[in-house]
Amino acid sequence: MIQLNFKQIVVFVLVFVFSVSVFSSLTSAATSTPGFRENICSRLTNFISKMEVRVSEKEQRIRGRHQDGIEKRGEKLEAWDARREERRASANEKMTDFFLKFEQRAQTDIQKQAVAVFKAAVLAAIQTRQAVVDAAIVSFRSEAEKLLAERKSVAETAVAVYKVSQKAAFDKARSSCESGVDPQTVLETLKTELKAAKDKFEVDRQAIEIVASKIRALNETKKAAFDKAHGDFKVALEKAKLDLKAAFPQPTLTPAISQTTTPTLSPTP
Repeated sequence: MIQLNFKQIVVFVLVFVFSVSVFSSLTSAATSTPGFRENICSRLTNFISKMEVRVSEKEQRIRGRHQDGIEKRGEKLEAWDARREERRASANEKMTDFFLKFEQRAQTDIQKQAVAVFKAAVLAAIQTRQAVVDAAIVSFRSEAEKLLAERKSVAETAVAVYKVSQKAAFDKARSSCESGVDPQTVLETLKTELKAAKDKFEVDRQAIEIVASKIRALNETKKAAFDKAHGDFKVALEKAKLDLKAAFPQPTLTPAISQTTTPTLSPTP
């Protein structure tokens, strides 16, 4: 229901890919192209400027798609809730008809009382199951939204730290060029500092993975609550069926319980 789409990480990937292309392309050219070393600083500055513009444009588009994803997730949850309520309403209509047939079949006061007790027990079991399921959904969504916000914050911080380190490396490269530092030294220093920034990001990224594992754990907790609610419902239903059978002569009630009760009295939680 909630997908683990780390779109903020894409920003970093773009930045790093362009960063690699900076020092790999320039380093290769500096060692293989005649006359390149004399113009390496101006080429480096131009290359970095173009790369920064491209990354900024990509980042804006990614953030736009991320916002669209949030809106679509909200729409999907609303649609899912609506379908769940529709299924419950449909099941309630079928149950009304089901109970009516038993009430019409009851002839004695004992049988009428048994049907009334059966109806109350089944409705209570359904309400209990629905309450547990609804509570599990509310809890999951609430905690998941907190974790998604935490994941977003961690991811954005990791990317921001990398970008700051990257900018510092680029600014230092420009300054070194202006100061007359050997171009080869400028490139090697830039390569080293960009790698250090990338390694730092890899460490920070582990915190994002931890948040993702928490969301998966939440989903398992919700599933366990669903399974228990269904299991408890089945137990309560079987008991109600046995109590009802005792009030009716056999085999009159047996086929009605075995063939009709199971499919009808299992409405969507």
